[in-house]
Amino acid sequence: MHGGLIATILDSAMVHVLFSQGIEAVTADLHVRYMHPIRIGESLKVSAKLIEAKKKLYLIQGEVHVGERCVARSEGKFLPK
Repeated sequence: MHGGLIATILDSAMVHVLFSQGIEAVTADLHVRYMHPIRIGESLKVSAKLIEAKKKLYLIQGEVHVGERCVARSEGKFLPK
């Protein structure tokens, strides 16, 4: 799977952590670490969690797993709208 698709999946999961709390935000910074390739058709488990919340910045981490293996990790900073 193309790295841009993986980054998009992670970005979406991370911002939805805020959306689920009624916070509208946009991505200010995104870092993705690709650890293993993902084949098209594999089932993915995507998770994200809020690490730190400041008045004007949210730090969120995300992961993509294929089975028990973590294949990509991300960290993003989000600004409220």
